[in-house]
This record gives sequence, structure tokens and C-alpha cells, in this order.
Amino acid sequence: TMDEFAVVLKGLEEAGMVILLDKYRGGESREALVARFVKARGGDTKKALNLLKDDLTWREEHKMNEFRMLTAGQVLLEDKYPLSRKKHDELFSHGFLGYDKFNRPILYKWYNKNYVIPFAEGLDVDTMSKYNMWMVERLQASMEDRGQWTIIIDLDDYSVFMASPKNLRYCNSLATVDAAHYPERLGHIFIINAPGLFSAAWKIIASWIDAPTRAKVSLLSRDQWRGPLGETMDLDLLPEHLGGRTVLQYSPHSLDPPGTRPPAA
Repeated sequence: TMDEFAVVLKGLEEAGMVILLDKYRGGESREALVARFVKARGGDTKKALNLLKDDLTWREEHKMNEFRMLTAGQVLLEDKYPLSRKKHDELFSHGFLGYDKFNRPILYKWYNKNYVIPFAEGLDVDTMSKYNMWMVERLQASMEDRGQWTIIIDLDDYSVFMASPKNLRYCNSLATVDAAHYPERLGHIFIINAPGLFSAAWKIIASWIDAPTRAKVSLLSRDQWRGPLGETMDLDLLPEHLGGRTVLQYSPHSLDPPGTRPPAA
């Protein structure tokens, strides 16, 4: 409401942070941004203000406007570890698929059973968590910082070895960062081709996620996902190995800033 907006904005003014609000809101209005944070805190304006102040401080400390303009190769330290970047893209098929029926950008992720951190030199938990942060920043940029996104996580090649302590720490890092810095950005997560043996890992991961976010997660087995996913998006947007038409590309990456890609033919 406008009353909630006024309370939060006054708090930002008193903290001298309105300039940061405008610096990092992109194409999103002040009102819409504040509304996301208030909703994420159940209407509690004091908690929403603290969350927003922490987020703005974090964005300024990490120079997020500059960070989101990096390429995938830069985030993955490709110049220093070229073979590691290659192995990363072999074990982690992923990329931007387009927009769903609600005009939300779609991010697809497929993890090879050998995706057990650290699976290559330089690609530790911190680097991989940073890379995920870059992906969601690029999603946010693709929608001009307005609205929500859709995530597809494909567990077709899942192995119990993927639930290693470091992989779980990676998952915990993602849940923590998303909750703190991307409130109400998630439209839906589809976990597809989920085998029964994933249930143990999911029980742990779900405990790190609040109830409203868990309600946006669909855990779907191999023979369950096409119907629900088809209600949200055109299945032609899926990667070729799932029957769609999208060719996942990494050089340049499908999420790289536009200026870093070669001109269209």
C-alpha cells in the first residue's frame, strides 16, 4: 500500500539510502520494489526496511551494476582456468530459453552426475555460487528489473553423489542469497525428471526455503512434467534433447550482456 511505501521510503531517506535505491532499481519503480520487500516480510514494514537496507548495502559493496555486465567467461575465470570453463559447460547444460506464457524469462539448468564441487580447478563453492548470482542478475537485466522469472532444473542424470557436503553448501548459498536479495522474483521452479532418490536431498534443501517459496516449487518425475510445464511455457522453447528447439550456447553465452555477443548475421 502507499502507507507501507511511505514508511519504508522515509526510513531510507533517514538512512541516506534513497540514492542507492534509485541506483539499483533499474526499470522497476520505487513503489514496486518496496512492495516486493514488504510482501517478502509479510507486511512488516520494519523488517522490510531492514531487508532492503541490507540489500542495497550489499549491492553497493559488490558493485552489482558492474558485476551484471560481466560475461560468463569472466565470472568463471576463463582466462585463468580455460579447461575448467570447458568442463563446467560439459557438466552443466544451462541457459536462457526465452519467455513463458506470463512473459517471465526462463532459465534452464541440467546437472551431470559428475557435477560434484569442486569438479575443476578454480571452480569452488564460492565461485559457483557467484556464477549463479550472475545468472539471476542477467535474468533480472533481461526483464529490465521488473517482474518474476521461471527456473527449470533437470535432474535426469541425478546421482546420490551430487548430494555431497559441498554441493549442499552450494544449494544453501543459493537459497540464502535469493531470499536476501531477490525477494518475490521467483515465479516458479520446475524440478523435472526428479528420481525418487532425490527425496532425501530435497528434504534438506526444502528446510532452507520459506513456505511461500516452497509453494512455488513443483517436483515432477520423468512422466509427470510435460503437462504442468506446458501450461506455463511453449515446450518448443525447451532444449533439443527434451524435444524442443533451443540450442544451448556458451561462446558467447546465452545470458551474456548483448554488447558482448557478435552481431546477428
